Amino acid sequence: MSLRNQIVLILALVAVLYVTADVVLLRKMIAEPFRVLEEGEAKQNVARVKAGLQGVLDDLAVRTRGLAGRTDTARFIAGEDEGFVADTLPSTALADLDLNLLLFVAQDGMVRWSRAEESGSRAPVHVREFPSEQILDRHPVTLARHGGDASAGLMTTANGPLLVASQVVRDARGEPAGVVIAGRFFDGALKDALLQRMNVLAVDIWPADGDLPPEAAELRDTITAAPDPVVAAVSEDRLDVYATQDNILGQPTLLVRSAFERSISRSGGRIFDFALLSTLATALLLLLVLLRLLNRIVIGPLSHLTRHTVEIGRTEDMSARVSMERKDEIGLLSREFDGLMGKLEKSREQVIKTSRLAGMSEIATGVLHSVGNVLNSVNVSANLAKRKTEQLPVADLAAIKDVLNEHRADLGAFVTLDPRGRQFLPFLDELSRSLVSHKRDILEELRTLGGGMEHMMELVRSQQRYAGMAGVYEPTDLGAEIDSAVVICGQAYGSSGALQVRREYEDIPKVPVDRNRLMEILVNLLQNARQALDDAGTPTKEIALRVRRDGPEHVRIEVEDNGPGIPEENLTRIFAHGFTTRKDGHGFGLHISANAATEMQATLWAESAGPGQGATFILRLPLRTAEVAVAA
Repeated sequence: MSLRNQIVLILALVAVLYVTADVVLLRKMIAEPFRVLEEGEAKQNVARVKAGLQGVLDDLAVRTRGLAGRTDTARFIAGEDEGFVADTLPSTALADLDLNLLLFVAQDGMVRWSRAEESGSRAPVHVREFPSEQILDRHPVTLARHGGDASAGLMTTANGPLLVASQVVRDARGEPAGVVIAGRFFDGALKDALLQRMNVLAVDIWPADGDLPPEAAELRDTITAAPDPVVAAVSEDRLDVYATQDNILGQPTLLVRSAFERSISRSGGRIFDFALLSTLATALLLLLVLLRLLNRIVIGPLSHLTRHTVEIGRTEDMSARVSMERKDEIGLLSREFDGLMGKLEKSREQVIKTSRLAGMSEIATGVLHSVGNVLNSVNVSANLAKRKTEQLPVADLAAIKDVLNEHRADLGAFVTLDPRGRQFLPFLDELSRSLVSHKRDILEELRTLGGGMEHMMELVRSQQRYAGMAGVYEPTDLGAEIDSAVVICGQAYGSSGALQVRREYEDIPKVPVDRNRLMEILVNLLQNARQALDDAGTPTKEIALRVRRDGPEHVRIEVEDNGPGIPEENLTRIFAHGFTTRKDGHGFGLHISANAATEMQATLWAESAGPGQGATFILRLPLRTAEVAVAA
């Protein structure tokens, strides 16, 4: 194998190792964090789904309480107002109240009036779990009311999941006269209403011990035993999250499944693909540049010198010159070679002349023999590097190439899982040491290769790292950025704890901003609001997040809390470096945020009605179009 082909193989191997290592690092640095972020977001959305169900139950309880609180309801249940049905419960009563089930039950359990309808057609339907004659004391609704006047929760019925609420009816003396029971089926209409308010593709509810779809049945034990929601990747575009839901008796006997679009993973995949493409392009460019440089600096001149030496040995024409105008070791070797050939030519001419004059054929023969020895020595010196290079473990390289070709489609899995693949890196390490040893021998015999090889190593070592995107303006969904900042701060909507986060986002097109700067400001403002609420010890901690237009050319982001407020004299001082009112504060966050806002040509200020009145931080951003260089 020629020296050129051997160097090409070595460089190709280095490029493959570089790309492989970079792929492994990219998976750890990009794919895994995006997966964790997506699962965290999905779990938070499950909490939102459950909160949405609770909101429907609360609304149902309010309607039930309104019916139970009427005086004519108590008279009707007691059998004293027979006109109640005609006056209050027309045929459209359930549709008007947006209910599917309504019962008026006397204190002894006898059903005074009941009706059940489907959601869409409003056709009558029989709900076996709510008989029209009598409600027994062991009924789940009755059991749930023990110890109180009201109850609300989920039940599984033969007609599907039912959200039900009950309220005790009291007579004029305040004594229990009966109960009003109202319910809504968790059907398509209610699902659609919930999905419109959430980033959810689908919601399903099943009894935990009932028949489940195959994909849910496989995870039944895991879901019921896990303290947190269980995430299952259905496809590249869908993520299912399972969680348990208490029934009306407070028992975790229901399963809730929410389906989410995997937008975060797709974003991470695009970033990974871009980074991988960039790595491949960089490796290819380095390989081409190195081959070009080596061919020009080392391989080409060495091949020319070798051909010239062989030609002199064949023709014994010592007048031929290499004439390489170079200032490196190869140039020095060529000049020394030409000088030696000149001296040999002169010696030969002198020997021939002496031989002719003296007739000393033996001397001429000796001189020619010496010339041949010198030529052989020079030829050996010129070809020694080539022969030592040919001794490189080419067969091992060919074996590596065959293995790579064989596992081209599953290279990552082969290297990490296959028993042979696990020996791949140790084998490469041993091969690398062998190549280094051969390289050292080649450099000792032919110093001309040193500069080129060193240059190659410097180019490899000087590979540029991935640059950040700081300072680039990108069209950004402000609401999505705020939600991301909330997740980063650990205060997502519906999470456990006393903090309530309220969002009020106007429909505003994407705004070109520096996302890194914006995220820095939002996180500082959210952390500042949460710390203020914690320090104040407010029983109900609320943070309101708003996005709204501020004139034709600006948009504003507001972060409002119901904390201790800010005195008027501190409204501007809080942005000064080092100013803080907290014992463990440093006074850096708001100062950094103000500077970041200025760099984005934005404005940040605070408003407060005074101590105890809460505070609002406002970030006013320009709706930039042409004046800002937007990232493609």
